[in-house]
Amino acid sequence: MQSHWTYTLPEDVENLTLVGKGPNSAMGNDLNTIVIGNANKNVVDGGAGNDELSGGGGNDTFFVSGKDTIKDFFAGDQVNLQDFSSFTNFAKVKAAMSQVGSDTLLKLSASESVLFEDMSVSQFSSDMFVLGNPVDNYDLVFADDFDTFTLNLGTGSTDSWHPLYPRPGLSGHTTIGRSVQYFTYAEDEGTAGEPVGIDPFSLKNGILTITTRPCRARGPVEGLRLRLHVRQYHQHRQLSPDLRLLRDPRGSGPLWRQHLLHRQRRNDSPGVR
Repeated sequence: MQSHWTYTLPEDVENLTLVGKGPNSAMGNDLNTIVIGNANKNVVDGGAGNDELSGGGGNDTFFVSGKDTIKDFFAGDQVNLQDFSSFTNFAKVKAAMSQVGSDTLLKLSASESVLFEDMSVSQFSSDMFVLGNPVDNYDLVFADDFDTFTLNLGTGSTDSWHPLYPRPGLSGHTTIGRSVQYFTYAEDEGTAGEPVGIDPFSLKNGILTITTRPCRARGPVEGLRLRLHVRQYHQHRQLSPDLRLLRDPRGSGPLWRQHLLHRQRRNDSPGVR
């Protein structure tokens, strides 16, 4: 079977070759297939079975399962191992490799492996593999375990949490629909220079809780909203909603729009990452 475009082999067909010039994908089926890419960068996936995979030219990405063989693996190519959770770093990948003559065998599991033809173990590097949990590829740039909590109010503080809305005046707090919503905190003197007297933050067991509630207000203010943002960002993608934003059922008036702060949890720490 030849294809100029991205193609998946139907049942009972065992060979697929990309003959077009585009960066397309070639995918096999449950049989033992031969899947060959073109001169561009391709995704090459044999599917289930024991497959022979070739990327052709370009920087290709291989998906492997069963007992596959990659016949042309070069610098710039990658093997996606995200389905194999035991490989959390490159050291574990390399530890699963062994030299078999001029080839390298990577043991994926008790029953699965991939053979790299004409490759020695010493030729592999971490950028040749896409791992499911590549923690070693990230640098920690921000962390907060919420043992304490202090806002950065711009008075020489180095704290990471900053009020979002600008001062002065209610115009800085007006949102779409002209509903005025107000962020406040313990040190807030309000738009009129008078203390608001509300502290919405509390800490317990490493969790920051932000409580919101409707309020009876003078003038055009209809309700309040709390929101924070972090000036620093972390490269990790996995987030968990461990910060809670609660509505106080007491009082009357419009409900506050609820915003959720997220924190990233390390296995050994309950803090924000």
